[in-house]
Formats: sequence, structure tokens, C-alpha cells
Amino acid sequence: SSWSELGGTNNSTFNSAIWPLTTDAAGNIYASGLFGNSNGKSYVAKWNGSSWSELGGTNNSTFNNNIFTLTSDAAGNIYAAGRITNSNGKCYVAKWNGSSWSELGGTNNSTFNDHILTLTTDAAGNIYAAGWFTNSNGNRYVAKWDGSSWSELGGTNNSSFNWSIITVTTDAGGNVYAGGGFTLPLPNYATNYVAKYGSTTTPVTLTTFTARPTETNQIKTEWQTATEVNTSHFIVEQSSDGKTFTAKGTVKAVGSGANAYQFTDKIVPLTPLGRQGGFYYRLKMVDKDGSFSYSKVVWVQLSFTYNLQPITVSPNPAKEAITVKINSDKKEKGVLQIINAAGQVVKQMSIALQVGENNTIVPISTLANGGYTLQVKSESNNWQGRFVRE
Repeated sequence: SSWSELGGTNNSTFNSAIWPLTTDAAGNIYASGLFGNSNGKSYVAKWNGSSWSELGGTNNSTFNNNIFTLTSDAAGNIYAAGRITNSNGKCYVAKWNGSSWSELGGTNNSTFNDHILTLTTDAAGNIYAAGWFTNSNGNRYVAKWDGSSWSELGGTNNSSFNWSIITVTTDAGGNVYAGGGFTLPLPNYATNYVAKYGSTTTPVTLTTFTARPTETNQIKTEWQTATEVNTSHFIVEQSSDGKTFTAKGTVKAVGSGANAYQFTDKIVPLTPLGRQGGFYYRLKMVDKDGSFSYSKVVWVQLSFTYNLQPITVSPNPAKEAITVKINSDKKEKGVLQIINAAGQVVKQMSIALQVGENNTIVPISTLANGGYTLQVKSESNNWQGRFVRE
């Protein structure tokens, strides 16, 4: 019926923000966060039903930084993580076994290269950690502790989380759910979502999906499946803006095993779609029961046979800088603009075009990760293309 201060009015001694809370099977409550003890060390506080105390003893904590997350398991063990680091400078998960703290996995064995923001457990006793740390590909991932070792959930370097994972939870069925700052792949990279990891069978396992211009006004799409289980058909979809897709053709599935497919999309020359310099494509994979899933979205830059003036950008994707290649039939001045998904010009520079091939190096290290439109305007021409900063 009402809120009250745990421990009694004005009896709290926490000197800064409380970030995580958790409970154990015995009903004890644990708190941590940005507050510290008299030695200036972050610590985990325990409420036993009548009073707060520092877990491990007053001023006995050795945590050298803030604790962002807590969880417990069925055995009553408490786990803490955050910005705390071991002697090797690696963030780690600390375990309280009822009498002492230790590094989960062994002293200085952690490989987490950045902050841990969230911890959770499942019914089987597995522990899951996530946050800012990354795999070898630079993607954030959910780490699983199975009682003896840490592994990347989904397989080593298979994660595609492009930003922080702030929260993870599990359900009784063994599924794992993650949320945070990460977003959908291009072109919907501005959309956040809840990710689910489970054993649900999908209609098809896709290994590759590509699209490329071939002959005049034709784009060839090709894909390869690793497995198919009762797959019905594939629908090739096209979009000019990466948001609204239109079905361009249907290909019947073999329905089992591993198979290769292709579909050629014939484009009407100089349509409004074509003037934007290229198209997005994706594959809709439909099961016999009507369920479906989508492939990744790919971008196709149209060739000169399409009567366009495209920009060639390399490398693509890129991190530090891109090289922009333009073929000009005149010597004139131009303006190069980089435009984000919201239509905002985030970078602009003047360039001097010569007759023939022009190569301009453009630094992009200050841009946020995501997809961009690159446009060059002169008095007589207008070039356009796209690239991804990762």
C-alpha cells in the first residue's frame, strides 16, 4: 500500500547510486552500484531482513571499480560484475560462495575486454554475461558460463550485436533474451529490438545471399541453403529506400537438404527507383506451414549500362576512410556530401573534378556506425552511392 525506506527512515548509508539488486532463495536482498565503503572500494551490500552489511565483512572489499550487475543461483551463490578488473586489466565476474569472493573461471583468466553490464542465470545453473565487451570481430556478444568455461552464445565470432547489450534474461524453456543499444541490420539500423536465442527450428538455414548487376537492366540474385526442413518457396523482394519492400519474383524450394538458387530481376530503365543509384534486396524464406523468416538485406549499386552516374566506394564497409571514385566528363568544381539515414548532412567537402577518373579520400572515423548516402553535386552532374561505416 505504500513505499518505505528499507532499514528505516533516513538509516541508509549508501553514499552514491544503487545500480543492481538481486535476491537469493533465502530471501536476502543484495545491492551494489556506485557507492563505496570507508576505503573507497565498491562493495555488495546484503539485507538479511533486519540490517545492511558489507558482504565479506566491513571494508574488506577489493573491488577496484563500480559494480553494474548482480545475480544469484539456486545454490545461493552471488555473482557481481561491472567495471571491476583483475590484475590483467580484464573485467570479470566475481563469485561469492558464502565465505569469499573469487574470479569465475580462475584468477586472471577472464578475457572480457570491456564493461559487463548484465548477468543472469537459468534453471540449469548456467550464467550469462553481456555488456560492452566484444569478440574478435568487434561485435558485442552474450557469454555463457556452463560451470567450467566461458563461451560465446551462438558460436565464436558469430554474434552480430553492433552496440551494447544492457540486459539479458532467461525463461523456463531455456530461451535467452537480450536488449540494449544494438540495432537491426541495414537498412533498419536505427531500430532497436529484443533478441531471442533458442532452439526454435527455422524453415531454412541460409549460408549466402548476394545480388549484383549483370547485363543491361538486370540484377541477379543468388543464394545457397545449408539445410531446408519443409521449405515451401522463396520470395525475392526489392526496395529503393530499405524500408518498403516489393515482391519481384518467387522461386519454388526443393524443400530438404542443401541447395543453390538464383533469380534475375529485370529493371525498367530510368524508373524513379533507378534514379537513386541502386536497390536493396532481401529474401523471404517461407515454410510449408506459412511461417517465414528474412535474409540479411543487401545493397546493389547499378552499373553504367543503367544510364546512371554511380559512385564507387571502397572499402565498403569501412572504418577509418573511404576512397570515392567518380568518372567525370568535365573539369568543374563539386560538393561532396555524406548523408545519414535521417536525411541529415553529417559531412561536406569541396572537390575539384578533372576529366576522366577522379579518386578522393574521405575520412569517416568520426561518423557513427551505420549506412550512409554519398552524393557529389556539380553544375552539370549529380553522382550518388552508398556505403556502410562499421
